[in-house]
Amino acid sequence: MVTVQRYLKFLTYTNIIFIIIVVSLYIMRKTSKYRLYSPIEDFTIKELRDVCRVLSQYCSIMIGYKKHKGLPTFSVRKDYSGNYYGQYNPPEHKIYLFYNNIDNLGVFVSTFIHEYTHSIQNLRYYTNRLSKTGYMEHPDEIQARSMERLHCKTALKYLRDNI
Repeated sequence: MVTVQRYLKFLTYTNIIFIIIVVSLYIMRKTSKYRLYSPIEDFTIKELRDVCRVLSQYCSIMIGYKKHKGLPTFSVRKDYSGNYYGQYNPPEHKIYLFYNNIDNLGVFVSTFIHEYTHSIQNLRYYTNRLSKTGYMEHPDEIQARSMERLHCKTALKYLRDNI
């Protein structure tokens, strides 16, 4: 009788430990995908859209948005020119992310933040300034790159906590 009780007690502890291990592995598997250097080809288009949805929430909280325009929409698609990670289209108020040109999740997140920053900038004189300064010295591009560096790691943490 004592042996049976000890065995049942052992089984109960074993089951609890097993459940803890399974749950831990599930959580690790889910969050380990959303790391800085996670290859972009490991994600489906739907997962990348979900990433954009969460990043849009993050950016609206941490960076803000123009109330009269609302949040920009976004599109995850292929770029056939092979030149760009992303682009912001002011007339549509839309961010385009070209996943086939992006290597990993860190670059995807940085690109989203970069293009989101353009959505809140006054781009009326963008082209005029671009012809005078060039891309790398353009004030709006400098600000967008600065926002990438400032927000990338915290945005990734927010993404892992909210996906």
